[in-house]
Amino acid sequence: MRIKYIGKKLKISFVGVIIISFCHYVLYADTMYAAKNIVIFSTYIGDISSPTAGMNTSLKLLEKQVYKVFQGLSGFDVRLMDYSLAYQDLMLFLNQVKAYAADSQEISSPVEIGEQVFSGQDFSQIVNSHLVVIPILTSFNIEEVKNKEMPSKYKAFVSITYTIVDVINGTVISNIVLESIGYDEDSDRALDDAIEDIPIQLTYEVRSLDIFSLVDRIVEIIDPDVVIKLGKEKGVTVGDEYAILSSDAESFAGQTENKESGLIIIHDIEEKVSVGKVIYADKPLIIGTPVKEISRLGLTIVPYMHIEINFEKSLIYGFSGLKFILTKGFFAIQPVLCFEVGLYPFEQLETELPLRVYGGLDFNLYLGRFQLTVMAAVGTEILTALSADSRVDGFDFSSVGLAAIATISYLITRDLRLMLDLGYQAWFALNDNYMSYEGWICGAGVGVKF
Repeated sequence: MRIKYIGKKLKISFVGVIIISFCHYVLYADTMYAAKNIVIFSTYIGDISSPTAGMNTSLKLLEKQVYKVFQGLSGFDVRLMDYSLAYQDLMLFLNQVKAYAADSQEISSPVEIGEQVFSGQDFSQIVNSHLVVIPILTSFNIEEVKNKEMPSKYKAFVSITYTIVDVINGTVISNIVLESIGYDEDSDRALDDAIEDIPIQLTYEVRSLDIFSLVDRIVEIIDPDVVIKLGKEKGVTVGDEYAILSSDAESFAGQTENKESGLIIIHDIEEKVSVGKVIYADKPLIIGTPVKEISRLGLTIVPYMHIEINFEKSLIYGFSGLKFILTKGFFAIQPVLCFEVGLYPFEQLETELPLRVYGGLDFNLYLGRFQLTVMAAVGTEILTALSADSRVDGFDFSSVGLAAIATISYLITRDLRLMLDLGYQAWFALNDNYMSYEGWICGAGVGVKF
């Protein structure tokens, strides 16, 4: 009898655990569903200026691009709503959201906030969402820039603030202020030019926020690569970087966060997973190790100094330059653009200044923190007159050139790379006023990731 009673208690306990687990799952699933909704309002224009047809068209196109930014980066369910709010009505909006959320009843009557009237059904969806994005046009100006020697152009300046509201907690997560300038001979196209840059800036700023930062875990290890559970559906692209998170925690501003203990660069993407190369890891990796996206613009800028030696003619030149490397969307092969200015010999600088522009490709081999890169590029040299004794009047294209430069670099931190260059170049004069020459290149630089 005792055994039957114990068995009966075990059965009741087991059934109780199942019921409790099921209820927990239902509640958790409901919370997760709510957390997947983002509502984006229309852009509030206000009294800044009289909206033209061109402005309204540009802003509507911008709103569609902003929709793609949030849909692609977060993977949440995103909805555009044709409502707009002024900044002074934001606190009233938050108070109304808190009040209706606490009431937990269906909203049947319209809700009036400032000049905006929300339908009861739409406001119910807003209250049940997780985030609301409120764009506000904070500054706008188009002016004509006149030039005696060239046709007049229009300069358009646009400033838009994106206020991101946490509906669940009734707080503002962030006020993202974006500014952009555009130029064109047509005023509407100048405005389009200014607005085109807004989604790019917004993508970077949004991905910098913790709530949108992609976090997941390593699901497979294929040394020296790993597979992470994030793919195209989450907006991952080739060249994205992810920090490997350590189980050791550190405190900062009263909050506890996992420390970064390694770096991964993505080079292959599937729908739900991505493959990345481990650049470094402080500890052996195991399946289940968490990773977190590092927000980047996808650009590395390298300030460098080069010495050029022509042994045949006993010539030495000194140049300082900036190298721009596109990393977003690229891994083994990356487009590059270089700008150089001559610093030596000093005698030449008394009369003219040599400027160079290169364009080419970087071919990369990743060896842990070390990286071997070979750049193949073509360029042109421009001489700018600095005095009346110069060979040129104003400026002149003096030569075209080819360059091949090998770079060995070492990643000091996740954002900083020390670089040593060795290469060879050949320059071909465009007319008899200049001299063709070739020679070796050696130098150093520092790569900074943005």
